[in-house]
Amino acid sequence: MNKFPIVLTLVLLVSCGQGTELVPDVDHRNEKERLYGDAVAAEEEGRFGDSEAALEDLLILDGDSPGNAIAEEMLDKVRKESVNAALEAVQLINEAQSNFKLTRRRYAISIEELVEQFMLPEDPSRANIGYDITMRGSPNADRYSITAHPTSETSAKRSYFSDETSVVRWSLGEVVTRDSPPIGKEN
Repeated sequence: MNKFPIVLTLVLLVSCGQGTELVPDVDHRNEKERLYGDAVAAEEEGRFGDSEAALEDLLILDGDSPGNAIAEEMLDKVRKESVNAALEAVQLINEAQSNFKLTRRRYAISIEELVEQFMLPEDPSRANIGYDITMRGSPNADRYSITAHPTSETSAKRSYFSDETSVVRWSLGEVVTRDSPPIGKEN
């Protein structure tokens, strides 16, 4: 039997764009590998925001692939680490404000002031943990508020709020305020 017509047919099918399942999509595979590698490296460095974004892009690129279970599991883990890092940052700022008040008899107006006065080792709002963290002091420095909002569009991560009471409050999928439930009161 002559194999030439079979080989010719396969070559024509591949070159015409048919039968592409016989040729792996190298660019697509390389992009998925790059995104996964970026996600792993970012997570190891504590850059949870970058890791989360890379994993979200990977899941979008990969569609309903059976291999997505690993990426989804890692995304859940990264989001939990991100949420914990945000909560820790809010608590750290509260502690720094408490120490600042003890020594200065007022609250700091900004996170930068806490860093400048050595109450915080670094500005937690500059870390790439997947949250935007802001602190606002009142004009007469007798009050302050802290908010931590997820940078991604997910509703799977909590937002946090705290103020001079040091009570940390949370919200899921809506604006967090001083009226939101405190941590420990999980509705």
